[in-house]
Amino acid sequence: SDGVTARYGTPFTPYTHMSVWNVDEDGKPVDLLGENSEEDTGETFWAQDTLLFGIANQERFLDILNNYIVFTNVPSTAGGTQMLKIIAKPHQYFAVSNAITETMRAVTGNQQIGVVWHTQGSGKSLEMVFYDNIVMRHPSLGNPTTIVITDRTDLDDQLFNTFASTQEFLPETPHEIGSIAELRSELRGRQQG
Repeated sequence: SDGVTARYGTPFTPYTHMSVWNVDEDGKPVDLLGENSEEDTGETFWAQDTLLFGIANQERFLDILNNYIVFTNVPSTAGGTQMLKIIAKPHQYFAVSNAITETMRAVTGNQQIGVVWHTQGSGKSLEMVFYDNIVMRHPSLGNPTTIVITDRTDLDDQLFNTFASTQEFLPETPHEIGSIAELRSELRGRQQG
């Protein structure tokens, strides 16, 4: 923080990849003084206070520490791979938190959950990893099997690569399935979930 603006990231996160905590307690966007100075939308919030009260809330801080920090292998400029530590951005945190709440409601209710809408470049792959990690470990869900279905080969490759590169974060190694017959075979061999 410089006293007006504030950003967060993991150790060694380049400044350009650090995030602004620009949401209120319910995950709704707020106008931060110094961050959106081009337009006056009425009420403004100090970025430093919003970040501290948003991320340093004891319950949320522990949740982020346990469920929203992932290590992933990425290609290195020197060749090979390097390990990166990534922390969720506010929209990822609240999307996953709300999806978990809705999942728990659906399991005990009408079994309808809803949709999370993503835009290109919003971090949907990591968001799915965060969600998958939490539901697979949730004691009341009984070790569910999760299936991610895509409509494009490039998206399929991107998602599988993200899941595979973060496999130490997940309680089980992801599998890429190429056909319906292979999916049926894989699911038939499962003991639970």
